[in-house]
Amino acid sequence: MTCLVGSSSSVQGVNFEQQEIEQNQLIAIARPYGDHQYDLLILQQIPGKQQCWSEIGSNPVTVDPLLLNFDFTGSCERSTDPNGYSIRIDGQDYGMEYLLRLVMRNNELFLIGTSRNNAKKPDVIVGRTNGIAPGLLKINLNPGWRFSKRAYQGKALGHVYLTGNSQAIASINMNILNAANPTPRSSSSSSSIKPPKELTFTAEGTKPQPPVMPALPPKSSPSSLRPLPPVPSLPETNNSQPPLRPLPLVPSLPETNNSQPPLPPPLPSVASTTNNSSSRKTLSDTLSNLSGTPTPTVAQSPPQSRYKVIVPANNSELKSQVRSLYPDAFPTSYKGSSVLQIGVFSTQDKAKQALQSLTSAGIKGQIIAAP
Repeated sequence: MTCLVGSSSSVQGVNFEQQEIEQNQLIAIARPYGDHQYDLLILQQIPGKQQCWSEIGSNPVTVDPLLLNFDFTGSCERSTDPNGYSIRIDGQDYGMEYLLRLVMRNNELFLIGTSRNNAKKPDVIVGRTNGIAPGLLKINLNPGWRFSKRAYQGKALGHVYLTGNSQAIASINMNILNAANPTPRSSSSSSSIKPPKELTFTAEGTKPQPPVMPALPPKSSPSSLRPLPPVPSLPETNNSQPPLRPLPLVPSLPETNNSQPPLPPPLPSVASTTNNSSSRKTLSDTLSNLSGTPTPTVAQSPPQSRYKVIVPANNSELKSQVRSLYPDAFPTSYKGSSVLQIGVFSTQDKAKQALQSLTSAGIKGQIIAAP
């Protein structure tokens, strides 16, 4: 059973709500691709339908993707990129401010939120795998975090929120990952784990969506990178409770000759900012209010060009067909006409790939410049 949370937030000019959901219906997964790299996959089990995955072992828990063995339409839902999941804290969306990504530390993977616009802001740890092994790995959410679903006018959408409570995060697990000094893997663990095979999650009878791979960053010397500042402890309050001590940083392994390339930079925003973005609190502001320490203001870089892909919303059959390919497509208007917007893309090439997936399904779409 789901229940609505009273607070709502605005994304793309649409007021979205938040619905609670049974936690055992969703799982966050570290999905391997390439040479020991990982991205985030979230699966949802539809109650009463065919089982979508099974869990094996502990520390870490490996995941068997059972949905690859049958047509999982109507049984399983999946979110594979930032169009399908984002961070939400205290009833406010932070998908435009923070990017979810996976990094390796001390022979385990951490799911972190990284500021898209300010590299000096501390990373937020959302969960961890508690170890490393070949294949798909379950990400255990840290205390203070849970799954919820985005809702529009009382109806749950396919978008998944990784939902946090700022009080719990600040007092329990607001650790900082030193993104400037990635921990190299030992030669023994690297040689024992073969590069994993990339897995594609697409239901039978539907067109696969083009995967969005993170861009490789330019090589830079370690000396030019700056460590992130630690989170200050919370001040003592009137209820005479002692101040909370900040947790230590995740320690780095000593350097070995088997060096690892620097972490990829945050992807560009998947959603354009709205007119009231300047009046909204950022995650850094929220955490600063709790700790009593202001966050330094840093000049923002000029916005990059983005591209929307829209489809004329002529009838309900067309809307259903579009949402079968893009579950998060939502209604909006363009030049006075009703359309469905399927997403916002950082480059024109990615927008063209999405448009091609619509064309292959017999749907006529259009690319427009995002404001």
